[in-house]
Amino acid sequence: MVPKKSDGSALIVVIMVMVVMMILGAAILNVSISQTMQASNEDKRIQAHYLARSGAEATLNAWKSATSNKPNGSCGTVYLNNLNQFVNVDSSKTIGKFDVTITNPDSVTTIITSKGTVGNVIQTIIVTIVTVTSSSYSIKWS
Repeated sequence: MVPKKSDGSALIVVIMVMVVMMILGAAILNVSISQTMQASNEDKRIQAHYLARSGAEATLNAWKSATSNKPNGSCGTVYLNNLNQFVNVDSSKTIGKFDVTITNPDSVTTIITSKGTVGNVIQTIIVTIVTVTSSSYSIKWS
């Protein structure tokens, strides 16, 4: 029996289809991994923002409630653990942290800078307090 010229062409077509399917599968996997990493980074950015905001709000409340000798300088780092508790000690169960600095560039203005950190993502909240009179002030968040 003499083989026909078309014998074996089906095998080549099947191999070509398999190669195309493998390339498409690799592309879809790459896009999926990229999207997962972007979502993870966005979660960290949001967590860092709210950690920074928590530090700024806590410091602003302490500043408002101080009757004399308003707080100034840097506070120690505050950590958020996996039980959503703020603690002063870093541990393996730490989700993130915030650091707060209070500066008084002049006698009227006070600036609270709070930096929230989750993983390698850092977000900063700045609160500017302008004292109008001894009992009233203006607050600007940025």
